[in-house]
Amino acid sequence: MGSGRVNYRFSKNLDESVLSWYDIHFPASSFHGRIHIGRMKDDGFGVQKLYLGEREAVREFLEGMHVSEKLDYYITANTVNGVERNLEGLFSLDNIVLDIDCHNEVDGSWQEQIMPLIWRFKHDEIVPSPNSIVRTGRGIQFWWHIKPVYVKCKPYFVDVRNFLTTRINEFLTEYSDFSPFHVDNTASNNLVGYYRLPGTFNTKAGVRVEFEILREEEYLLQDMTAWMELERRQEAKERKTSAAPSPASDDFSGKYLSSDIRILRDFHTLGFFRTRQLIQLRIIRDNDIGSETRNNLCFMVYNAMLPALGHERAFEKLLDFNQGFKAPMTEHELEGVICSARDKGGYRYTNEKMIEFLEITPEEQKAIGLWIPTEPFDPMTRISSHPSRKAASRTAREDRNAKVLALANKGLRMAAIAAEMQITRQTVSSILSKAGFDRHKLVVDALNDGKSFEEAAKKSGMSAYTAKKIAREQNVKKSAYI
Repeated sequence: MGSGRVNYRFSKNLDESVLSWYDIHFPASSFHGRIHIGRMKDDGFGVQKLYLGEREAVREFLEGMHVSEKLDYYITANTVNGVERNLEGLFSLDNIVLDIDCHNEVDGSWQEQIMPLIWRFKHDEIVPSPNSIVRTGRGIQFWWHIKPVYVKCKPYFVDVRNFLTTRINEFLTEYSDFSPFHVDNTASNNLVGYYRLPGTFNTKAGVRVEFEILREEEYLLQDMTAWMELERRQEAKERKTSAAPSPASDDFSGKYLSSDIRILRDFHTLGFFRTRQLIQLRIIRDNDIGSETRNNLCFMVYNAMLPALGHERAFEKLLDFNQGFKAPMTEHELEGVICSARDKGGYRYTNEKMIEFLEITPEEQKAIGLWIPTEPFDPMTRISSHPSRKAASRTAREDRNAKVLALANKGLRMAAIAAEMQITRQTVSSILSKAGFDRHKLVVDALNDGKSFEEAAKKSGMSAYTAKKIAREQNVKKSAYI
């Protein structure tokens, strides 16, 4: 069944634990497609086939396989019906694999960067739990095992894979800590591509390719499709809802401090909404705030966060909130303000009590969307799944996008904006494109107003050479910029 082994001197047996991973992703089946095992060629260009066989044959090969720390080994995620590894020979679809990579420089070790990302995917319901996570050394791979289906189901398979890719990329874009990472579409979209074999080595990174099993039960493609359609309907419903006028009349986009975003990030309970309202109230009042009101605001913020976060995390975020005042308290003073709430396990305040306690005016109520309820509370009413997580992500994203647009309007180039905001240049480009920001129009308008090429270039964040090129392309009359 196999095409044979390559004559090569190996140095160590493949760890037996890899077989448990293999059994989850390639269990016994009536499908008779073939799986490829390969290794990087000696010249570093392309993968040389080591073994080709059906499921049980490949498992036997892995049982006796030896690996060298000087070689990179790979496996296919799906099967083919011939000896060649090409799309024409694709036979069955067994696994959705998304390769999340990082080719940018990052602060700290790869382990320090990758482990928090893995933790988020394990504990937040961003996507259905993958069956396994493979750490490749410079990134991670998510493997979802699908009960094998024939290649004729490819349109549904690809649709689910693309939706997972979009959902993960949206998450990575939302959080600056994870901005160096992205889904490698080239690797993830190749249905007959090679992926690193767990238990072997990444010779470039100098580490073993490790894996973690999160789920043993296989997925049905129809269930994944049903999940995707449900998520799409929910997103459409939220877009429709968000299109309606917001209870808050003020636009706070671009007004949050970086510390405000840190407070709201990773805070996904109903206390998030109260905390955001208090941050907005601090922004509105700005310099017109006395020490008593400052203390009361801090007290309220702490009580909003304490039930969900506990004292240590709530106080850590409270320190950030306190720094947003023109005259912040010392840490010792802050401890004195919240000590009674800490000892009592926090106080619960109604909207009415909060309005009275902080003397919130009707105009401020309207701006921050704070109202006294007029109807009885219905605990069975459910707006959406994880409403506060979605609101937290939306707040951070809207604020970031507003700041990016403001920097672009000042004439900063995309590379400078990316460095300033600690995001990728691709993200900056996407934000400006969605906002309808047109650098070409800025150049043309500036030239038509009689500005020089240098002035037009500075206003648009381009070089004078590019400004001249745009002028020619847009047929700006010479007299307009001489």
